[in-house]
Amino acid sequence: MKKRVVGALIAAAAGGAYLFEGMERPRTYPAGVCRAVDGDTLDCAGARIRLVDIDAPELNGQCPAEIQMAERAKLAAMIALASAPAHVTPERGKDRYGRLLARGSVDGRELGETLMAQRLARPYSGGRRRDWCG
Repeated sequence: MKKRVVGALIAAAAGGAYLFEGMERPRTYPAGVCRAVDGDTLDCAGARIRLVDIDAPELNGQCPAEIQMAERAKLAAMIALASAPAHVTPERGKDRYGRLLARGSVDGRELGETLMAQRLARPYSGGRRRDWCG
């Protein structure tokens, strides 16, 4: 029994604690713990996070240009997340897919701003998304 408790504590210290704790307050994840699912969605220790106020192209996009840009956006996000700790600040609850709506920053700069500066994402405030193929 004692070994199981010690094992659970070690697993929690290794990153499992992020998954079980609530995400109602800001969290900082070590470099490499968060990964990019696509340009505007992250997975941080099992928690799906949708970056607010940006729209990135979709990996299953409507045209080859959108798919290529989506791959570039994901890669840019992956590189940023691998290089430094990620700070996630919850904003507005969850979206219709159950993802936590939050801001994500790396090295003090919002990931969404980084992607927009590279023209791999654009501002988004809800409603119908603009076409990436036009």
